[in-house]
Amino acid sequence: MQGYSTPHAARGPEARGLFEGHHRGVGDRIKALSAALEAVNSRPETGAPLRDCLNDLRRFAATHFAAEEKLMEDVFYPERADHVRRHRDFLAWLDRLEAASRDEPRRVRAAGPTVVLAGWWEAHALGQDRALSEFLCRGGL
Repeated sequence: MQGYSTPHAARGPEARGLFEGHHRGVGDRIKALSAALEAVNSRPETGAPLRDCLNDLRRFAATHFAAEEKLMEDVFYPERADHVRRHRDFLAWLDRLEAASRDEPRRVRAAGPTVVLAGWWEAHALGQDRALSEFLCRGGL
């Protein structure tokens, strides 16, 4: 995944393209997680692929968040603290799901995490990330 190295690296309309590509990557991983959860429902011994999907989603999201947070720092984004807190909450929730998947994979499926994850992700992309993108398109600072 591409990082951001300068304050001006993702200003203007190109910022939207970077976010959209990252967001598609997370969406694809949420879909893969959904398929892994379906497999757990029919075959509980498939917990390892479920954990793999959760770990892949967490790694990808953490990398995206780190790049986004660096960008927010570089452009002195005024809503950075709240935005970062939301990222941390999302990652902590993924960590709890992964821990639960080690103990009882079916319990994770019963919690319906893909609906929650997809809902959170969409709300975040359309809310906080859109606000950041608009800030960047206005030139930031």
